[in-house]
Amino acid sequence: MTRRALCVGIDTYGGGLDLAGCVNDTRDWSLALAARGYAVTQLLNREATRAAILGHLDALIRATGPRDRLVVCYSGHGTYVPDATSDETDSTDEAWVPADYQRGLILDDDRQRRGGRHLIISDSCHSGTMSRGPMLPWRWDLAGVGADQAVTRFMPPAEIVPAGAARSAATRNLPSVPVPLLAACAPHEVAWETNVAGRRGGVFTRAAIATIDIATSLRGWHRAIQARVTGQTPQLDASRWQRLWMPL
Repeated sequence: MTRRALCVGIDTYGGGLDLAGCVNDTRDWSLALAARGYAVTQLLNREATRAAILGHLDALIRATGPRDRLVVCYSGHGTYVPDATSDETDSTDEAWVPADYQRGLILDDDRQRRGGRHLIISDSCHSGTMSRGPMLPWRWDLAGVGADQAVTRFMPPAEIVPAGAARSAATRNLPSVPVPLLAACAPHEVAWETNVAGRRGGVFTRAAIATIDIATSLRGWHRAIQARVTGQTPQLDASRWQRLWMPL
């Protein structure tokens, strides 16, 4: 069995949209995964273009056999766009925002797979389920976060993403195969990053890495993360069988 991982972290967006903890998250994930036998590919900041992310993802998917494992970690801005393919119950596609977001987003429609055991871990706003759940009013509440200068990882679509660029990702026609998703927050929520001991990072990522070794299943890992996180609601979107998988 071969274990591979793609870890993406973007702090540098420009235009006052920069973050500060996503590269830290990605480096932490890379160390945690490498310690568990994963061959890790990192894309950081300007390297993490839409073409680079999708190109590496496609290559890793092709290389992953039925008995292999593939983990994809993303830490950066998240957003949403209107659903153009009519496959979403909430009429929106949740999206990752690559470094060159002007050229297009990476929609939930793009993150599909063929064969192997795959897991997506997303520390970004509106990441929970990637496809389902009503868009409720934003929770800008910082209660329980417990750190100064907390910021969200949300990029407003209407003001930031050029018309047409967001929809370019929907032209990819990959098979729709369910992939387990461990996400920082519910579809209607934002994900927070904060300073802890002078180092910025995602609230969700810290909790997830801290609880890997105490869980024996994805379901148990999700519950352990939930117990440590306030101010947002970590999600596990997976089938009943997938919830019994080992975490990594």
